[in-house]
Amino acid sequence: MNVAVDSPVVLLAIVASATVVVGIILTLLIRRYGRRQSSPLVDVLRGLRNLVLPFGLGWFVIVPLLGYPQSSVYAKSAQTLFWVSVLWVGTSSVKLMFFTRAEGSTWRARVPGLFINLTQVSLIVVGVALVIAGVWNQNLGALLATLGVGSLVVGLALQDTLGNLFSGISLLFEQPFSTGDWIGIGDLHGRVTNINWRAVHLETRERDLHVVPNSVLGKEVIHNFSRPTTSHGVILRVGFSYDDPPNDVKRMLRDICADVSGILKWGVSVRTIGYGDFSISYDVRFFIDDYLRQPEIEEDYMSRVWYATRRNGFTIPFPIRTVHHQALPPRPVVDKIEAAEQTLSKLPLFQDLEPEEVRALAERARLLEFAAQDAIVREGEPGDSMYLIERGAVLVRRAHGRSVRTLAELGIGAYFGEMSLLTGELRSATVIAKTDARALIIPKTAVQPILEARPKLAESFAEVVEERSRAHNDLTEFPSDPTDESIDVPGLGVALVGKIRAFFGLRHDD
Repeated sequence: MNVAVDSPVVLLAIVASATVVVGIILTLLIRRYGRRQSSPLVDVLRGLRNLVLPFGLGWFVIVPLLGYPQSSVYAKSAQTLFWVSVLWVGTSSVKLMFFTRAEGSTWRARVPGLFINLTQVSLIVVGVALVIAGVWNQNLGALLATLGVGSLVVGLALQDTLGNLFSGISLLFEQPFSTGDWIGIGDLHGRVTNINWRAVHLETRERDLHVVPNSVLGKEVIHNFSRPTTSHGVILRVGFSYDDPPNDVKRMLRDICADVSGILKWGVSVRTIGYGDFSISYDVRFFIDDYLRQPEIEEDYMSRVWYATRRNGFTIPFPIRTVHHQALPPRPVVDKIEAAEQTLSKLPLFQDLEPEEVRALAERARLLEFAAQDAIVREGEPGDSMYLIERGAVLVRRAHGRSVRTLAELGIGAYFGEMSLLTGELRSATVIAKTDARALIIPKTAVQPILEARPKLAESFAEVVEERSRAHNDLTEFPSDPTDESIDVPGLGVALVGKIRAFFGLRHDD
C-alpha cells in the first residue's frame, strides 16, 4: 500500500520525529552546559525545549494537520502561546549574549541587573500586547483601557509587591550601592550579593544571608562603606589616667598603629576628647581598606594598647567608687627585684659588679610586656637601654636593600642592645616579638650611678662587648642567643672605652 508523502499521518510522523530529535539535542546541551556555564544559557535552552518546541508543534498539529482554520480559538491560542514563548526565549538570549557574558571593563557589565530584568519584562509585556492585538484582531486602545482598569485592581491587591518594585526602580536610578559593596542599614551590616526587583541580599561577616525588601531600603538611611573609596575610617576611644601626660599617650597610641596589620600608614590621628570622672578620653582614628577585617583589626589594636600601656608605665583607670572594705591578710608575692637580681648576676656584662651594685641595678630595671608582632626596638632609632628576654621569643631583622632579612631568633635568657646602653649609638637592627614576650629593660639611668662610683668598670664593659662582637662577627651565622647591636661594631677596645666615658659623662682622669 502506497502512502502519500503529504498525507497527515506522514507529516505528523516526520514532525514528531524531528521534535523528538531536537528535544534530545536540547536535553544533552542542558546537561552539558548546566555543569560548566552560568544558568542563563541553561534557562534559554530549557525555554526552547519546554516552551517553543511544544507550542510550535501544537500549532502545526492544530492548523496544517487537523485542518482547523486560523480564525479558530484553538489555532489562535496555540499561535499566541508560541509567539509569547518566542518573545521570552528571544529576550533571554539577548540578555545572555550582551550582558551576562560582558567583561568587567565594558559598559554592559556595569548595567544593573534590576534594570536588565525590568527591560526584559517590559519588552515581553509590549510584545504580548502586540501579539494579542494581531492574532485576536483586538483594538489595542481598548485593550490598554481594559488593562488599565485591571491593573488598578491588581495594584490594590499587590501594594507591598509594587512598593518593592518601585523602590527597586528608584534605587536603580540613584545607585547608592552596587553588588560587592559593604553597606549598613540600621544595625545590619553586610556585603551586597544580589539586587533584584523585590529585595537586596546581604551577606554578613558571620556568613548569614539577609534579604532586605526594597521598600524597607527606601525608608532607611543607607551607609555605604565601600564608597567613595574602599578606605574606611575607624575611631576607637580609650581612657588614661590624669597622671599620664597627654602628648606621651598620643604618641604611644600613634606608634601602635604602625605595628597592626591592616591599618593604612596614612591618616592616623589621635585627639584628646574630654576629661571624664576618672580618666582622660582619647579618640584614635585610622583607616583600613578591608571592611571585612575591621573587628579583627580593632581587636588586635586594643590588645596592643594594653601591652604598650604596661611598657610605658601608663594607667588605664577603673571607675572611681566609694567602697567600704575589710582588710584581708596580704597574699605572698614573688620578690621581682630578687628574681631580677639573680638573672642579672649571671650575665657576662655584669660579672664584675658587686652584689649591692647588682641589687641597685635590679631595682632600677623594669619588666615590659610585648604582644606578638610588636616592635621592641627599630633599626636606626636612638636608644639608651638593653633588653633581657624573660619569656617568649623575638626575631632580629635588618634592612637589606628593599627587603628585610631575619638574622636570628632569640629565646629566654638572651639579651640585646648593650651597645646602645653603653654608647647611645643608634639601633643597628629591628627586634620583633615573635610570640607574646616579656623582657627586663635596663636603662642608662640604672647604670649611670654605678659607673660614676666605679669608672674603671667602663673597661670591663668594653672587654665583654668586644668578645661578643668577635664571636658573632658574621650576621648570617647568628647563634641561638646573639645580640643585634654588638656585632661588627667599629671602634672597639680603647676607642669603645672612650665612647662609654663620653656617653656617661665620665672624666678621663677617673
